[in-house]
Formats: sequence, C-alpha cells, structure tokens
Amino acid sequence: MSKPVTTFIIMPPEDIMSAVKAAKERFEAHLEMEFSGYEFKIVDPVEAFERLDFVVMPIMNYEDANGDNRMCEKPEGWLMENIYKFCRGFNFSPDRRLLQ
Repeated sequence: MSKPVTTFIIMPPEDIMSAVKAAKERFEAHLEMEFSGYEFKIVDPVEAFERLDFVVMPIMNYEDANGDNRMCEKPEGWLMENIYKFCRGFNFSPDRRLLQ
C-alpha cells in the first residue's frame, strides 16, 4: 500500500540563491505554515536542473516496515502548482515587513 508524498525538495534559481539562503529558515517556516503536514528541504541548484525558475520535486519513495523501498502516490497537480506559485511569490527581502 502506498502513502502520499509528504516531503518536497525546493531548488531555487541560481540568481537568487544567496537571498534564499539568507531567508532559508523564514522561507521554510512559511512554506510549512502554508502547506501544513508537508516538509520542505531547500537545496542548492544542481547543474542538471539549472533553470531560471524554482524547481519543486516531491520525494517519491519511502521504506516500508519490511525495509523495502516503495513509491509514494503521485502528488496532485494543484498541490505542485500551489507550492511553485508560493515559491515564486515569496519575498526574500531581509525586511520582514515586506512579506507578501
């Protein structure tokens, strides 16, 4: 029996990575408040995925009680789109009063 995805990797675009790193804790906290029940890991861009925009990747596997690797259920498209939109709309300014 599969289970739903609960963890996502967020890969910001290279050109804003320093701003994302400076606001990482705040960004992760806001993601987890907006998408309750999900965990997010912010990672550095990887050459194979270098893009001019955010990349949102679900962690699709888990280990069952027998130690076997299993695939999670594919996340709904609306969820992926909402996470992506949230990332694009987040204000990484160090001035917290400017949060959207």
